[in-house]
Amino acid sequence: MSKPRRSMPKVRTGCVTCKIRRIKCDEQKPHCAKCLQTGRECKGYLPAKKGGQVQDTGPPVSIPITTYSIPFKVPGSQADRQLLHYYCSVAAGKLAGFSDHELWTRLILQRCYHQPIIRSVVVTLSSLYQDHMRGEYDGTKLGRSPPAKSIEQIAKCHRRLTMHLGSSEASPDIALICSVFFYMFESLLGNIHQAIWHLNQGLNLLQQYQRDSAYLASSESDVMLFHLTSLLSRLDVQASFFDYDRTPVLSLVSLAERSGNVPVVPDIFLSTVQAEGILTKLQNWMMRHLITCGKHKKTTFEDIPPQIIYDRQVLDQQFRKFGTVIEKLAGTYGDDDLEWENHSLLLRIHARACHSILLERISTFGPTPRGPDDYRREVDENLRAMLSDISLFLSTSQKSTQSEGSGHFTLSSHLTPALFYAGLKTTNCETLDISLELLKHSQIPSREGVWDASTAESMLQKIKACVIQERDDQYEAKHAVLLDDTLEKLGMKFFEGAGGLNEAFKALYLEDWQGH
Repeated sequence: MSKPRRSMPKVRTGCVTCKIRRIKCDEQKPHCAKCLQTGRECKGYLPAKKGGQVQDTGPPVSIPITTYSIPFKVPGSQADRQLLHYYCSVAAGKLAGFSDHELWTRLILQRCYHQPIIRSVVVTLSSLYQDHMRGEYDGTKLGRSPPAKSIEQIAKCHRRLTMHLGSSEASPDIALICSVFFYMFESLLGNIHQAIWHLNQGLNLLQQYQRDSAYLASSESDVMLFHLTSLLSRLDVQASFFDYDRTPVLSLVSLAERSGNVPVVPDIFLSTVQAEGILTKLQNWMMRHLITCGKHKKTTFEDIPPQIIYDRQVLDQQFRKFGTVIEKLAGTYGDDDLEWENHSLLLRIHARACHSILLERISTFGPTPRGPDDYRREVDENLRAMLSDISLFLSTSQKSTQSEGSGHFTLSSHLTPALFYAGLKTTNCETLDISLELLKHSQIPSREGVWDASTAESMLQKIKACVIQERDDQYEAKHAVLLDDTLEKLGMKFFEGAGGLNEAFKALYLEDWQGH
C-alpha cells in the first residue's frame, strides 16, 4: 500500500518588502497598502510556479543586503567587487538607518552599474568604512594621520569626478552624490572642516539646480534628485547643530509658513517619511532663527525686529503640534511593526531635543508670556522625557537589523548631538549623568556624520570636571539635584570665541593630546 502524499506546506505569498520586514502583508496588487501607507517601496511579489506555488529562492529576509550577490558584472579587481559586496551587506544599511533605504540600497547601486565614478566612490567608502570599524580612525587621536592608501583612494575619486564634470555626460545628480560621499570620506577621517566644505559645495550646487527651470520641471519625476534633496537638507541642519555659528545654506520654510498663515505641521502624518521631512523643515527654520537671534544678543528688546519675536512664537506652536501629531502616528500600527515604531520614536526624540533648545533660548531672550523659571522647568522635563525615549529606542533597536552591532558610522540616527545638547542644556545633575552614560551605550554609533560620540562624551566630562573643581561646595553630594545654571553657561570659557562646537571640540582635544 502506498504511503499517502504529504500536503505541501502553506507558502507565504506576501510582497517582498513585507517578507523582508517579517510582518503580515495584506497582499493587495500591484502594491500592498501597508507599504504605501508607510511610505516604503513595495518591491512586488515573487513569481508563482505552476500550480499556484510561489517560487522561493531562499529566506526572504536575505533578499536586500544580508546575503548579497552583486546582480551585474562589475569592471575592476576582485578587491573592488569584495568592497562592493561589503557596501551592500553592511555599510548601506548602517548609512540608511530608518531614513532612506531606497537611496542607499537601490538608487546608488543603479548608478554604480552605469557610472564608473559612482563605483569608485562606493568602493572607496566601503574601504574607509571597514577601516573605521577596525578602529583606524579614532576621533580622539588628533596626532594620528590617515593611512596613505586612504588618501590615495580619495584623491583618485576627486580626479575621476573632475574628468566626469568635464565630459559631455556630466549630470547634476552625479556631482551631488559625490559631494555626499566626499562629506562621508572626510567625516570618517575626522577632517571636519573639509567634510562641511564638501557638504556646502553640494548644497550650493543643489540651490543652483533648484533655480534652474529645467530642474524644477524634472524634480518630481527624477527620483534620485528627490532623495538627494531630502538627504542634503538633513545634513545641512546637522552641520549647523555641530557648528552653531553656521547658518543652514538652504531655506526650507516659505514666508507664508513663517507668518503662521500656512501651518508647517499638518493635522495628521501619513507616514514617518512625511514626518521626517516636516521635522527637517522645523529644524532648518529653528537654526536660522537662533542664529539670527544671536546677532541681536546685545540689542535691547525694543530694537529686536518684530519678525524674530513672532517667529519664535510660531515655532514654539509648531513644535508642540509636531509632538502631538507624531504621537498619533506612533499609535497607528501595532507591535508587529518595530521599524515604524522605532522611526516614530526617533523623530519624537529629535523634536523634543530641538524644542528644548528653542525653549531654553526663549527663556533668556526678551520678555515672554511665562516667567523664565517656567520655561526652565519645561526644558528639563523635555530633556528627561527625551532621555527616557532614547533609552527605550536603544533597548528596542538591538532587535532591529538596522541597528545591530556597535561602533558603526551612520548619517541617520543623530543621537549623539541629542545627548550632547541634553547634557549641555540641563540644570539637573541626574539628567547630565544619564546623558553621559547613554553616550557610552553599545548601540550608539561611534560616529554620526561629523559627530564623534567619544569626543562628545569626553567634552561633557571635561566641562563637568572643571565646574566641579570650581564649585566643590555644590558637588559634595555625588548626585546634587540642580546646577546653578546650564553646563554650557558654567563652562562658557570652552565656547567663547571658539567658532562653534567644531573649534571647541578641536581645542579641547588638542589640549588633551599635547598634555599626553
